[in-house]
Amino acid sequence: MQLKLFFGLILLLLLFIPATAANNNPYQKIVVINLAYDNGMVKEGSSDIQYGTAPNLNLQSGSIEGLLLDSQKKTINEFSIRDPRNQMGDSVTTGSGGTAQGLIGSTQNNPYVDFGVIVPFTPDLQDVTLIDSLTGNTLISVDLTAPKSAFQQMYPDDPDIKSIQQPV
Repeated sequence: MQLKLFFGLILLLLLFIPATAANNNPYQKIVVINLAYDNGMVKEGSSDIQYGTAPNLNLQSGSIEGLLLDSQKKTINEFSIRDPRNQMGDSVTTGSGGTAQGLIGSTQNNPYVDFGVIVPFTPDLQDVTLIDSLTGNTLISVDLTAPKSAFQQMYPDDPDIKSIQQPV
Protein backbone atom coordinates (compact mmCIF):
# COMPACT_ATOMS: atom_id res chain seq x y z
CA MET A 1 0.00 0.00 0.00
CA GLN A 2 2.79 2.42 0.89
CA LEU A 3 4.58 1.59 -2.35
CA LYS A 4 1.48 2.51 -4.39
CA LEU A 5 1.16 5.78 -2.47
CA PHE A 6 4.84 6.54 -3.06
CA PHE A 7 4.61 5.91 -6.83
CA GLY A 8 1.34 7.85 -6.99
CA LEU A 9 3.04 10.85 -5.35
CA ILE A 10 6.01 10.62 -7.73
CA LEU A 11 3.67 10.46 -10.74
CA LEU A 12 1.74 13.48 -9.47
CA LEU A 13 4.95 15.47 -9.04
CA LEU A 14 6.11 14.56 -12.54
CA LEU A 15 2.80 15.76 -13.99
CA PHE A 16 3.05 19.15 -12.28
CA ILE A 17 6.70 19.92 -13.02
CA PRO A 18 6.09 21.09 -16.64
CA ALA A 19 3.11 23.18 -15.56
CA THR A 20 5.04 24.99 -12.85
CA ALA A 21 8.28 25.56 -14.73
CA ALA A 22 8.79 29.28 -15.07
CA ASN A 23 10.59 31.10 -17.82
CA ASN A 24 13.41 32.90 -16.04
CA ASN A 25 14.15 35.34 -18.85
CA PRO A 26 13.59 38.79 -17.31
CA TYR A 27 13.83 40.41 -20.76
CA GLN A 28 10.79 38.83 -22.43
CA LYS A 29 9.09 41.28 -24.74
CA ILE A 30 5.86 41.51 -26.67
CA VAL A 31 4.67 43.48 -29.65
CA VAL A 32 1.30 45.13 -29.04
CA ILE A 33 -0.53 46.24 -32.18
CA ASN A 34 -3.82 48.14 -31.99
CA LEU A 35 -5.88 47.84 -35.15
CA ALA A 36 -9.32 48.81 -36.38
CA TYR A 37 -11.64 47.41 -39.00
CA ASP A 38 -13.19 50.33 -40.85
CA ASN A 39 -15.74 49.09 -43.38
CA GLY A 40 -13.62 46.23 -44.68
CA MET A 41 -10.22 47.92 -44.36
CA VAL A 42 -7.81 47.23 -41.49
CA LYS A 43 -5.94 50.28 -40.21
CA GLU A 44 -3.13 50.50 -37.69
CA GLY A 45 -3.85 52.59 -34.62
CA SER A 46 -0.52 52.08 -32.87
CA SER A 47 2.20 49.53 -32.33
CA ASP A 48 4.85 49.27 -29.67
CA ILE A 49 7.20 46.88 -27.95
CA GLN A 50 6.83 46.28 -24.21
CA TYR A 51 8.23 44.00 -21.56
CA GLY A 52 5.84 41.13 -20.95
CA THR A 53 4.99 37.51 -21.58
CA ALA A 54 3.42 36.70 -24.93
CA PRO A 55 0.27 34.63 -25.19
CA ASN A 56 0.42 31.17 -26.71
CA LEU A 57 -0.21 31.80 -30.41
CA ASN A 58 -1.43 28.25 -31.00
CA LEU A 59 -4.53 28.41 -28.82
CA GLN A 60 -6.79 30.36 -31.13
CA SER A 61 -7.97 29.61 -34.62
CA GLY A 62 -9.95 31.60 -37.11
CA SER A 63 -10.18 33.03 -40.58
CA ILE A 64 -7.36 35.57 -40.20
CA GLU A 65 -3.84 34.23 -40.61
CA GLY A 66 -0.99 36.09 -38.94
CA LEU A 67 2.60 35.93 -40.12
CA LEU A 68 5.64 37.07 -38.16
CA LEU A 69 8.28 37.98 -40.74
CA ASP A 70 11.97 38.87 -40.58
CA SER A 71 13.65 41.58 -42.67
CA GLN A 72 13.99 39.13 -45.59
CA LYS A 73 10.20 38.45 -45.45
CA LYS A 74 10.85 34.89 -44.24
CA THR A 75 8.25 33.51 -41.85
CA ILE A 76 9.46 33.25 -38.24
CA ASN A 77 6.13 32.05 -36.88
CA GLU A 78 2.47 32.00 -37.83
CA PHE A 79 -0.85 32.01 -36.01
CA SER A 80 -4.52 32.56 -36.66
CA ILE A 81 -7.23 34.61 -34.98
CA ARG A 82 -10.96 34.80 -35.37
CA ASP A 83 -12.45 37.70 -37.32
CA PRO A 84 -13.08 40.42 -34.69
CA ARG A 85 -16.04 41.75 -36.69
CA ASN A 86 -18.01 38.61 -35.77
CA GLN A 87 -19.33 39.26 -32.27
CA MET A 88 -20.77 36.19 -30.56
CA GLY A 89 -22.86 36.08 -27.45
CA ASP A 90 -25.75 34.54 -25.59
CA SER A 91 -29.08 35.95 -24.51
CA VAL A 92 -31.68 34.61 -22.11
CA THR A 93 -34.98 33.42 -23.57
CA THR A 94 -38.06 34.04 -21.47
CA GLY A 95 -41.36 32.25 -21.28
CA SER A 96 -44.90 33.58 -21.05
CA GLY A 97 -44.57 34.66 -17.40
CA GLY A 98 -41.24 36.39 -17.94
CA THR A 99 -39.36 33.47 -16.44
CA ALA A 100 -36.03 32.44 -17.91
CA GLN A 101 -36.23 29.33 -20.06
CA GLY A 102 -32.74 29.05 -21.49
CA LEU A 103 -30.00 30.61 -23.53
CA ILE A 104 -29.87 31.25 -27.24
CA GLY A 105 -26.70 31.99 -29.15
CA SER A 106 -26.38 35.04 -31.35
CA THR A 107 -23.85 36.39 -33.81
CA GLN A 108 -23.57 39.96 -35.01
CA ASN A 109 -21.28 41.36 -37.66
CA ASN A 110 -19.85 44.80 -36.89
CA PRO A 111 -17.98 46.44 -39.80
CA TYR A 112 -16.37 48.98 -37.40
CA VAL A 113 -14.43 47.31 -34.61
CA ASP A 114 -11.18 47.94 -32.75
CA PHE A 115 -8.99 44.96 -31.92
CA GLY A 116 -5.50 44.15 -30.78
CA VAL A 117 -2.85 41.62 -31.68
CA ILE A 118 -0.13 40.66 -29.18
CA VAL A 119 2.80 38.55 -30.37
CA PRO A 120 6.20 37.61 -28.92
CA PHE A 121 9.08 39.90 -29.82
CA THR A 122 12.29 38.49 -31.19
CA PRO A 123 15.21 40.62 -32.41
CA ASP A 124 14.76 39.45 -36.01
CA LEU A 125 11.02 40.27 -36.13
CA GLN A 126 10.39 43.02 -38.69
CA ASP A 127 6.77 42.78 -39.88
CA VAL A 128 3.47 41.39 -38.64
CA THR A 129 1.15 40.61 -41.53
CA LEU A 130 -2.52 39.64 -41.32
CA ILE A 131 -4.12 37.76 -44.21
CA ASP A 132 -7.77 36.89 -44.80
CA SER A 133 -7.45 33.14 -45.22
CA LEU A 134 -10.81 32.94 -47.01
CA THR A 135 -9.78 35.31 -49.83
CA GLY A 136 -5.98 35.26 -49.59
CA ASN A 137 -5.95 39.07 -49.42
CA THR A 138 -3.43 40.83 -47.19
CA LEU A 139 -5.39 42.86 -44.65
CA ILE A 140 -2.42 44.77 -43.24
CA SER A 141 1.32 44.51 -42.81
CA VAL A 142 2.75 46.37 -39.83
CA ASP A 143 6.39 47.47 -40.10
CA LEU A 144 8.09 47.37 -36.70
CA THR A 145 11.01 49.67 -37.54
CA ALA A 146 9.59 52.64 -35.59
CA PRO A 147 8.54 50.61 -32.49
CA LYS A 148 11.98 48.93 -32.41
CA SER A 149 13.69 52.32 -32.59
CA ALA A 150 11.51 53.76 -29.83
CA PHE A 151 12.15 50.74 -27.58
CA GLN A 152 15.86 50.92 -28.32
CA GLN A 153 15.96 54.59 -27.24
CA MET A 154 14.12 53.79 -23.99
CA TYR A 155 16.07 50.60 -23.16
CA PRO A 156 19.47 50.73 -24.89
CA ASP A 157 20.98 48.13 -22.54
CA ASP A 158 18.38 45.45 -23.24
CA PRO A 159 20.29 42.37 -24.50
CA ASP A 160 17.88 41.70 -27.38
CA ILE A 161 18.09 45.32 -28.51
CA LYS A 162 21.88 45.25 -28.35
CA SER A 163 21.84 42.21 -30.65
CA ILE A 164 19.99 44.11 -33.39
CA GLN A 165 22.38 45.35 -36.04
CA GLN A 166 22.38 49.09 -36.38
CA PRO A 167 21.87 50.60 -39.83
CA VAL A 168 25.17 51.79 -41.31
